[in-house]
Amino acid sequence: CCSPRKNAILRSRCALSSLGSRNILQNAMVCSDEFCQEITWSKILWPVILIPLIFVLCLTGLLLLLRVTCWRKVDESLIGQDSTASSSGWFEISLFSAQLIGSAVSVMIWVDRTYTHKVTENLRWVEVALSIFYVLPYVYRFKVTGFMYSYPLTTPALIDAFTILPVFAWLLQYTDDNGFEFREASAVPWLSMSHLRVSKCVIAYSFLEATGVLDDVSELKRAYCLVFLKVMSLVIILGGTVIFLEVLGDPAALAYTPVTTEMGELSFVQIFYWIITTITTVGYGDFSPKTVFSQIFVIFCILYGVIFFSIESAAVIDLRFKEDSGKGRFHPQPHGSRHIVLVGGGVTHFSSIVSNLLQELYEREHLEQGSQFPNCVLMGQSPKSSQLQECLDNLPPYARSRVQYFVGSVMHPHDLERIRLSQASLAIVVCDVQTADPDTEDRQNTVRALSMKRHCPDLNIRLLLLRPESKRNAIQVGIRAARCQSVNEMKSSLLAISTRCPGYPTLVANLLHSGTRKRLREEQLPPWGLQYIKGLQNRLAAFCIADHVNGKTWQEFVQIALEKRIVPMAVQVEGHVKLNPESHTFQDRDIVFAIVGDPILLPSVANVEVDWRPIFTERQGKARPQRWSTLWQPASTAPANSNSGAAHSGREGEPEKSKLKRNFTPLLQFSAQDLTRVGDRQGSSNISGGSSDAHQQASPRKVRKSRPVRGDMSKDDIEIMELAAERISEGGGHIILVVLVGSVWQQVHTFIRCCRARHLPYHDPIVVMTPEVPNRTICHDLTEPFENVAMMIGSLFKDSDKDRANVQNASSIILLAGRPLAEDWDMADCVGTMSVVSLEYLGISCPTVLELLNDQSAKLLQLYRPSSLAVAHMNEHEDLHPDEGKLPLSASSLSLLDEDSGQAAIGSAFNHLPRFASGNLFSTSFLGAMCASAYYVPGVFELTEALTMAHCQTSFPWQVRPPRDMGGEPYRVLASWIFKGLREEVDSAELLGIPLGIYRQACKGDKYSTNHVIINPDMDLILESTDCAFVLASERYGQACAASGLFALPSMAQKDESALSSAPLDL
Repeated sequence: CCSPRKNAILRSRCALSSLGSRNILQNAMVCSDEFCQEITWSKILWPVILIPLIFVLCLTGLLLLLRVTCWRKVDESLIGQDSTASSSGWFEISLFSAQLIGSAVSVMIWVDRTYTHKVTENLRWVEVALSIFYVLPYVYRFKVTGFMYSYPLTTPALIDAFTILPVFAWLLQYTDDNGFEFREASAVPWLSMSHLRVSKCVIAYSFLEATGVLDDVSELKRAYCLVFLKVMSLVIILGGTVIFLEVLGDPAALAYTPVTTEMGELSFVQIFYWIITTITTVGYGDFSPKTVFSQIFVIFCILYGVIFFSIESAAVIDLRFKEDSGKGRFHPQPHGSRHIVLVGGGVTHFSSIVSNLLQELYEREHLEQGSQFPNCVLMGQSPKSSQLQECLDNLPPYARSRVQYFVGSVMHPHDLERIRLSQASLAIVVCDVQTADPDTEDRQNTVRALSMKRHCPDLNIRLLLLRPESKRNAIQVGIRAARCQSVNEMKSSLLAISTRCPGYPTLVANLLHSGTRKRLREEQLPPWGLQYIKGLQNRLAAFCIADHVNGKTWQEFVQIALEKRIVPMAVQVEGHVKLNPESHTFQDRDIVFAIVGDPILLPSVANVEVDWRPIFTERQGKARPQRWSTLWQPASTAPANSNSGAAHSGREGEPEKSKLKRNFTPLLQFSAQDLTRVGDRQGSSNISGGSSDAHQQASPRKVRKSRPVRGDMSKDDIEIMELAAERISEGGGHIILVVLVGSVWQQVHTFIRCCRARHLPYHDPIVVMTPEVPNRTICHDLTEPFENVAMMIGSLFKDSDKDRANVQNASSIILLAGRPLAEDWDMADCVGTMSVVSLEYLGISCPTVLELLNDQSAKLLQLYRPSSLAVAHMNEHEDLHPDEGKLPLSASSLSLLDEDSGQAAIGSAFNHLPRFASGNLFSTSFLGAMCASAYYVPGVFELTEALTMAHCQTSFPWQVRPPRDMGGEPYRVLASWIFKGLREEVDSAELLGIPLGIYRQACKGDKYSTNHVIINPDMDLILESTDCAFVLASERYGQACAASGLFALPSMAQKDESALSSAPLDL
């Protein structure tokens, strides 16, 4: 009934009346009620907000300053310890349980205060006691994370800071009369942030599940508990924060004068809040438009909001799905950091090389050396496997955030742009070592490398292939020889070297690993483990020589470096890595690869101010390709060598060119009686085609074919082949190569070829035991070019086959894993582990090396090799249960061994296992460490290839047994003898040996002792009479050692013939 103007005036009066009533009510609450008494921003700003914030910033800055200025010194005592939590025990379980209960009590105290609006004396001291306890979990988590400077900025640490420090801040107050004194409970404001501790209940419960204490509870019940805690945590944190902000009210800085309209009192914040609730279709209804134009406009706002949020939400979900499924784009974290790219079948199907690479890439030791962690980009053709996801979950948090997996193909330029290949510091094509078709795998990886090179011609790429033939093919299509390596060739070469240098694969693998150098307390180590761990603390380094080294010879430089516990191994000469270049004279900025024991002494021989990496890369790019040389040649065509006493048998009338041991009959040389034995086995005197010429020929003859014959082998061929193997085995001192599963003839051929290398002073006979019958071509290729190599069909599970191979008198036994037949990766090494157990049951004392496909399979073996007494005890009581015998426990019982002896094991890592330390275990996963080291130390690929395959090298690894009277002397005496003592004995100034370390025998009578490798020992280490030395020296050096009887595995020509078939070689 009123006019519009009168209606507006009435509405204004009503609004003013409402505003006045509200102000009167608020003033009454402030003045008369204790609910908001003295609860202001100025009152709680310092104790509740600023003090925790200052503490967090100061602690973070202090840790960051320590890292930048004196990281190394602080690291030795505090920072950079093992980031892996110790085994879950009563302490962890008690700590997490108490934290869960205490946090729940703190939240209940906070809820009680929201109703009582006051702090009582009793509850105040309960809260103080709980806050003192909360410091312990804070320090524990700080230690577990390695005292990283970023930990105080994490959400759990911030919650601790904002809930613990205010409790102590309210304890004291300062007065002008009495100074600091205890504050009364009634003077403490009841409002706090203790409601945030509800999140600690969720964290503590998650840690309790990780300890395994709740394993007996069903997963469904645990899921219910976890969901309940998460829901309560979310509700309490959000609701408590709203209470905290509403009670405090707006600070004075945000005071404003609202605009009175028909909608009510409006401001920008209020209208912003109303628009968000409206277009998101929430609509609380506390505000609504009153004018016609605003109502029409809001209609369009709601429609637009619904469409807008639907489209944008779908786009965000799609992007999130692409990121989770690996179809997004790579963005470096942090911005501008470097990254490496991993592709290939080993990434798609998760090779063990990738797991080892990631672990080595993010070891803290690289930070100590001044390097920065790179981002790692993995690209596969299918979503990441469960094994890869498990590997990523096991990485430390700081490493997990830097690894990203993408789905795509390197054949598509768009996918290469997604991973920013052109900006990558290093790209590695990883092969799948578990594939059933190595030829196809190598061809695909070669094509991948070519596609990446075409997209980025200057890309620093590395190609890992399986077969040596594939490497030659890759070189022919344009991949540089220094950029591609054959995994099987390197593996077979290392296994071949281990037959004359036991423990050498362990030495090479430990040089590439930095994760094995974790600091352990000396009282936790067994006697043998102390020196082994000290050897692991040596690191592989490269550097430019110091200015005062210019013009010095290699021999002079080595002598200076050895005094500083720096062992030079190689130099970059004309762009190529050369081992022990005896005739080299140093020029300006020559780059040396060395084993460094004490980095502090490195500046005495190195120019640490010069970055050697670009210099190395530039010289490598200008180097002329080397021609691939053959490392072996048949003994029948080997050149005569009169300087080596082991190069000939020493008998009159025997040719000096033969490097075979004198007590063995050459392969396939049989008498008429031998051939008659074959005919008797077949029930006929006819050997082939009904001819009886073999029986009519009484003189020895050599059965050779001018060219390989294709087709399957007949029974007669198999009998002749096995007869040759038995003849070789009868003499003892032979090498037994056991193919466990599959037909890996190429690896067998590489192994034999390396054992027949031209630089070796003598060649050991080889018997290849395989479960499958090879065809004629394979048998011809494995036996025809080499002397004293034979094959037999059999298995180590059969006692008759072990007797025919004469395993008791073999010089070494190599168990080649082959290809796994089982789809279950955990069962990949079941044949190998059972074969080792069957050999140890017989008490085999010769060096035995087992190749593992899965590193975790080492836990299936006993931790230590059984001693002779334990084997004898087991043989006498074969009916006893294994638990009743005196055998050592398995590697899965490390904690039980620690309780039993206190010094049984040094760690659960693969490199810490006693069997690996002794050289009895081998795994190709060490190549992952080589790939990771290539990012920090360019040239590691070339150096590893030189140490394993000796391609285009003049120096080779040897294992030398020093004179026994050297026992009890310090290691510096042995190092001096290796470097110049042998030269004086043989009167040759050209012989130069470089000591790499020693191979120490197990202590007799100690069942918890084992053979082990010590890399670059301390000069004051006291030698034992049974110690052997690893030496890097020339061919002439090896010949001189062989002539002097200094090899760790002596030539059979140096042993008594009467003991050849009865006494096994004892290391």
